[in-house]
Amino acid sequence: MRNRRKYNWLFVFAVLMLSQGCKQEVDPMLDSVEATSDLIDVDQADRAIGLATSILAFERTAYIEKTIGSLKRWVEKSEANATNSKAVVEDDWKLHPGLSELLMTFGEVPAVRNMSELDYVATDAYYLRQCHWLQKLGQRIDEKQIIPAFELLRLASKKVEQTDASKTASSQEQDELTTLVGMLHPQLDPADHTKLAKAFRLFDWVTRNIHLEEAVYPTPEEIADQSLVEGETTGEPWTLGVIGAGYKRSLYQILLFARGDYIERAKLFIALLAYQDIPAIMLQVDGAPWCVGVKIADEVYLFDTHLGLPIPGKDDGAIATLSMVRADPSLLDRLDLEISESTADNSDYWVKQNQLEKLVGLVYINPECVSKRMRYLEQRLVGDSKLKLTLGLDESLAAFSRIDGLETKIWDIDFKNKEFRQVVEEAINRSRTNDFVRDQLSWYYENEGYIDDFVASRTARAKFVEGFFESERNSRRLNGIEQFYAMMFKDSQIDNLASDIDLQYQIGIVDKSNLAGYNQVIKGVQQSMRMVRRDSGIFLVESLFDNGNIGTAANWLTRISEQENTDRWKGSIDYLQGRTHEARREYDLAMNVYKRDASPQKHGNLLRRRFLAQLTEEIRQESDDQVEDLSSEESKVIESNVEAPAESQGAESNTKEAANEDSAEPKTDESTSDQPKTEQPESTTTSDSESKPEEKPANPESDDGNDQFAPNF
Repeated sequence: MRNRRKYNWLFVFAVLMLSQGCKQEVDPMLDSVEATSDLIDVDQADRAIGLATSILAFERTAYIEKTIGSLKRWVEKSEANATNSKAVVEDDWKLHPGLSELLMTFGEVPAVRNMSELDYVATDAYYLRQCHWLQKLGQRIDEKQIIPAFELLRLASKKVEQTDASKTASSQEQDELTTLVGMLHPQLDPADHTKLAKAFRLFDWVTRNIHLEEAVYPTPEEIADQSLVEGETTGEPWTLGVIGAGYKRSLYQILLFARGDYIERAKLFIALLAYQDIPAIMLQVDGAPWCVGVKIADEVYLFDTHLGLPIPGKDDGAIATLSMVRADPSLLDRLDLEISESTADNSDYWVKQNQLEKLVGLVYINPECVSKRMRYLEQRLVGDSKLKLTLGLDESLAAFSRIDGLETKIWDIDFKNKEFRQVVEEAINRSRTNDFVRDQLSWYYENEGYIDDFVASRTARAKFVEGFFESERNSRRLNGIEQFYAMMFKDSQIDNLASDIDLQYQIGIVDKSNLAGYNQVIKGVQQSMRMVRRDSGIFLVESLFDNGNIGTAANWLTRISEQENTDRWKGSIDYLQGRTHEARREYDLAMNVYKRDASPQKHGNLLRRRFLAQLTEEIRQESDDQVEDLSSEESKVIESNVEAPAESQGAESNTKEAANEDSAEPKTDESTSDQPKTEQPESTTTSDSESKPEEKPANPESDDGNDQFAPNF
């Protein structure tokens, strides 16, 4: 008898009801965008890009049909009007020799099979949106400076003497993070400080915003049990629709669902770096992916997406390079947990120096970015429609070719993703009439299906990715923060959905001609609203943090951590609680949170706790020394009072003023302020008013309890 995972059938019911029955035939928002394009006679390619780059999400099937249809018509017209267009593409694009084997292995997948053709396929529609998201996300992460998020670097930089190199860096027009990175890596020049700061900023964003899941390595028995292909129980897991490490989600899906294992985190990090023209590679040790190597100058800097930390260098705050860890075994040995930190059977770091003599560097690509059809489109996009759609594979391989002991290979992880998702899509269609297949797809219905068919949720994620956090004056459109708040549906809204015509329309329930089907859809949507609600709280917090509202994010974290049905986000909730405490210089509170963590990132969080303890202990010691110095000065003043009482008044006054200045605290209410606290590492307690948020802060922009946001989309 099969040992299947238990799950709530209401998840399945909700998604099936959203995707059939009374669902509207046409997406009205999609029709509106199309009508505008017709009115101004937009080029078919621009029409497709306009749909892909819209901040609005659309009904999936209609979006794919209209986007791909526009691209196909555009190619036909282009070839008809310009007889030399095809020749130009032939001269400019050639199939890379390293792709031949992948083409043979994954040739049944349309995105791979059409690699050498000007024939667009269904998955291209979301590839275009993926490229747009990567471009916009990289830009806004680089532009939005959230310095309190990098408190560990600031603490480490306090120990660094200002060298000539760091003084030069500081004298340039650089942001604060770049200056900190320059102080901690004086061997780099200012231009490379900027690159490394960009890499650090992107890595930190991925760590904070992509919930880490355990990497899955299915056994032969599990593959046989979970296969989605009828009659087949053996073979590579991705060919059978069985989940495995690194290939479950595309980059678009990682951003949409905000979840991934450490390999999927690494894929996203590498892709974001590529959009900033910073070469990166996945380093593989003994056949298993290890960490991301980022090429800066002639060195490869190491970032571990499983730890959620860069590999630390010899000096506090510095990032280790590949050459450093090869030369000094202690750098990786220091990542072992001590018995006081963990009593787990194996608390050692999973890679050691003796494994690094021969490494494999995996160059990350996906089938679309090396295809002829995307190159053809990319070359012809101009102005606001311009998108980076392709990758120079030769350049990526060459960037790491001179690293000793490193063999570079093309990484096939996203080719596996394409085949895996093709099998899953076919199974989803069968699951509508097959109970057994529905059972096999429980993971999809619990974690993805309700989002795929809930347009408002996907629109909110688009606003988050693009950084739409501030509404225009007099605009009725909600920004991302407001929309996530609106989707934290109250029980009364869910229960009264059948009588709330406005909310039905906003969610997409339009066709009411079939009363029995309509009632079923209402029940399914109500369950989906509950599922969307459990996600919206953490997405709201991440939006507030990304917008610099760290104090408000901290208040909301306290609230959502006490809610039911948030277990699937517990690791992210705990981690973000630690990061908000850390950003506000509540160091002891942050360390307590990291200590209790039980997520897949536990090892890294315990290391982060260790680093924070070490850095703040030195500050405590400095503070104690200052107190001793002050006590010594006060003793001298008392002794001098016997001989010179007249002069002592001025000396005593000056000493008190100095002591008051050292202990001065900001006058703002620290429970809601988004500014970090004045450093008080020796203090481990705060008053109730400082440590607790309002019991029920309704407005995510303030804690005054005024419920300003209505649930509209």
